[in-house]
Amino acid sequence: MGIFGQLTWVLTNRFNLTVGGRYTKDKKDWDLDVTNTLSEEEQARLTEFFGRAPTIAPARELYSISTDESWTDFSPKIALDFKASEDVMLYASWAEGYKSGGFPGTPSTAVAALIPFKPETVTSIELGIKSQWYDRRVQLNLNLFSMDFNDMQQRDTIMLPDGTAIGTVSNVGNAKVEGVEGDFIFLPVENLILSGSFSIIDATVTETNISNNFTTILADKDLPRSPDNTFNLAVDYTFSDAWNFRVDYRHVGDHYFDLNENIAGFQPAYNLLAARLGFEAPGGWTIALWGKNLTDEEYMSTAQSFRTPRSLAPTGLQNGFATVAFMGQPRTYGVTVTKQFGY
Repeated sequence: MGIFGQLTWVLTNRFNLTVGGRYTKDKKDWDLDVTNTLSEEEQARLTEFFGRAPTIAPARELYSISTDESWTDFSPKIALDFKASEDVMLYASWAEGYKSGGFPGTPSTAVAALIPFKPETVTSIELGIKSQWYDRRVQLNLNLFSMDFNDMQQRDTIMLPDGTAIGTVSNVGNAKVEGVEGDFIFLPVENLILSGSFSIIDATVTETNISNNFTTILADKDLPRSPDNTFNLAVDYTFSDAWNFRVDYRHVGDHYFDLNENIAGFQPAYNLLAARLGFEAPGGWTIALWGKNLTDEEYMSTAQSFRTPRSLAPTGLQNGFATVAFMGQPRTYGVTVTKQFGY
């Protein structure tokens, strides 16, 4: 359940003050049964065929649990904007955010299934400018931001009371994300559009939540999936009423897919190039010849490592883990034909 409200006061013909907030109440019911649906005869046949008895992985035992948990939160927001001119606006804002708690998605034991994770909260500050120049042929936007995360939710390895280590979502600690991002659109001549965006960020774990006595997370390490820099450039050109061409270039900086800067989940910087040639035929038909990752760059689109228990974390050792990675699509190309009805 959520209730949201926002009010804007026009302080002057240039200043606006916005105040808002959201009240949230979450209740999650958690019912889970892990059962073995195989008959004794089926288990015997499978054991004979594979040479070992079938398992119930990722579960480690048969169990049935039922529980629930509730959380409430109020997240306020204050924003001020200033109309410097007809085409330039400056703004600043302060806000709090909330991400509901929950239960693990694939718990291996009944004990693990009953361990909830708490909500994650964030406090953010933004300063920025939105502007248009040269008879609105140039649009420039810039945003400086800082976000402080508390009780950050991440997948981690925790130790159960019986000494079993399992991977699950838990509140691993606090983090800070600071940076700058911007975008532009430029119309230098008729039928040509240049556009792009960029971001430069510093995303770091600032404090480890050692109160749960489980966490393997180390402080002062980069947050996963947080490249220090990214940027995109695009060129759109319309030859006529029928033909158009677009080229996209994307750069993604170095980043890790796992906490603790696990080297097995490290992705070096890479670049992607794509292009599209389109033709709009009479009758609502569109034919497009396109290609993606034209330079056939090899890169990981996502990866997940299974880390060592907490006892080895202070040493920096990454022994006893496996990394599962999914590679990005290689060079692909094709033709797309679409029909828009109503013509």
